[in-house]
Amino acid sequence: MDMEPQSPLVSVVMATYNDQAHLAETLDSVLAQTYPKVQVIVVDDGSTDETARILARYGGRLTVIRQENSGGPSRPRNRGIRQAQGEWVAIFDSDDLMLPEKLSRSVDVCRRLPAVDLLFTDFHVIDPHGAFLEDSHLSHYRRFRAFLQETEVPGCHLLSGLDLQRELARANFVGTSSVMVRRQAVLEAGGFDETLLKSEDIDLWYRLACAGATFAFLDTPLHSYRRRPESISRGGSPRTGSTVRMLQKNLQTARDQRVRRIFRERLHFALVTHGYCLREEGRYEEAFRAYQAAAAMGYNLLVVKGLIRTGLLRWWAPGPARTGLDDR
Repeated sequence: MDMEPQSPLVSVVMATYNDQAHLAETLDSVLAQTYPKVQVIVVDDGSTDETARILARYGGRLTVIRQENSGGPSRPRNRGIRQAQGEWVAIFDSDDLMLPEKLSRSVDVCRRLPAVDLLFTDFHVIDPHGAFLEDSHLSHYRRFRAFLQETEVPGCHLLSGLDLQRELARANFVGTSSVMVRRQAVLEAGGFDETLLKSEDIDLWYRLACAGATFAFLDTPLHSYRRRPESISRGGSPRTGSTVRMLQKNLQTARDQRVRRIFRERLHFALVTHGYCLREEGRYEEAFRAYQAAAAMGYNLLVVKGLIRTGLLRWWAPGPARTGLDDR
């Protein structure tokens, strides 16, 4: 795809932590882009494996930043975005794979549609060994498509305003590695919330939407998302606690009544899930408080069972009391 002489610089920002098995393949896919003006920033978030040696092999083709482990992707992503020189930032995970024309096609859309602040695309899903699992992940997400607005670019639609806020409140259909976003828009929104270990991506997309950003959806897969068993199963209460905090803070700031209702419904379920995770970890006092918070929003069978079971466990296996839902 031909680019105009003044094609903007795109900074690819990649946070990585102990991902030696996939890092080189991912970097090779990024460096093989057909788009000519790319800065690649890799923030090593305290890796203890062979990550440093792998990065060293690429020499000056990468900008490498090293820091102590932060426990999540938000801080390294923010640091990379602050160091980025590009007008546009492409956020990419260190185990996914870019298709060769991802950046060229993304820049072309944003050049032709200057109102766009963030562009996202569909994506493939692969297993840890690279075998295809899904050809189109967003084919499962149908609701947001009803609100898409036509554009002059084939296969590309816009989403903005309350429609965008409401659909993001309902579900995260924006894959992180599919995103190319104006750097200045991210900085003005405050970047990724570094207190969140999970849901930090949807939190930022929603805040951008509330700030008036226009999103573009290019309905074609332009990267492969690697689904790994450990990325699905890991988490526990720190992760569910992050989801609770994300929903709580956005519920407090939401003005639209429909958005508030959606966040309340999701928060109610998230508190029950958080209570269950805490109970499984033997943190019965905190689990009981999570179920109490859910009960304050409304009772259902899961809430009642959680209160009864956790209440009994508090008596049978008492431990040191802990307070609050902050499980960072």
